[in-house]
Amino acid sequence: MQKVNLFGLDFWNASGEKEVADILVDNSQKELFVHDNIEFVITPNAFDITLFLTKNKDIYESLRHSAVILPDGMPLVWLSKFYNPSLRKRIAGSDVFPLLWNRIKTQHKKAFFILPSEKIGILLQKEYGDIQFSVPDFFDENDDQYIQQFVLSQIEIIRNFRPDFIFLGLSNPKQQKIALKLHTLLSSKADFNCILVLIGASFEFYLGLKKRAPVFFQKTGTEWLYRFLHEPKRMWKRYTIGNAVFIFLAIKHLLQKRRLKTPK
Repeated sequence: MQKVNLFGLDFWNASGEKEVADILVDNSQKELFVHDNIEFVITPNAFDITLFLTKNKDIYESLRHSAVILPDGMPLVWLSKFYNPSLRKRIAGSDVFPLLWNRIKTQHKKAFFILPSEKIGILLQKEYGDIQFSVPDFFDENDDQYIQQFVLSQIEIIRNFRPDFIFLGLSNPKQQKIALKLHTLLSSKADFNCILVLIGASFEFYLGLKKRAPVFFQKTGTEWLYRFLHEPKRMWKRYTIGNAVFIFLAIKHLLQKRRLKTPK
């Protein structure tokens, strides 16, 4: 897979969501497990990049070499146009999941889910019985003790189940912290290949429990505006200060790239 480096992350330059789903399910894709038997799929958008580089640098360093990094945001695609090659399109986790989920069901793969509510797990289990799921208690993102305790309670279950995929659908950075702890413990104890997929609210969109922005907003890079208009009290800080910080980081990134290319 051709890759485009932005902010130190090697984004997959996939032709579309179908290509990504096909590769992830195809057992012959051994290159996904060259370095480890437990690998990551992450789907950063502009806001995630902002958090990575300003607040969660430790998570950024831990995930920057993930096997699969998908550009889940039009600002990343636009920024890539300054490079050759550039990203062909946005690959959103919410668009990948339905295709990936369908292949998991038809090819009888095993999936383990870490979810924000039991309702989501029950609905997914009704569609396909060969899954297991767990719902952590509500916890603070900085409660490392609870994260350790929760992950330890799941390790034997996961080892015995031997899933092909572990999906995490919590908020950031909770899902990243649980995923990294899972990776640390499973890498030394699991004798099977498994892909950890950090995919946010994709299950809720798929099941119709949350309404996603219309296609027009998705394709024009204004999905943030749709969410802001629907949840202004919760989203105003994220999409005013957050967007401004991302623009600053993008300009800084472009200038650094240009300096590296300029002959001395």
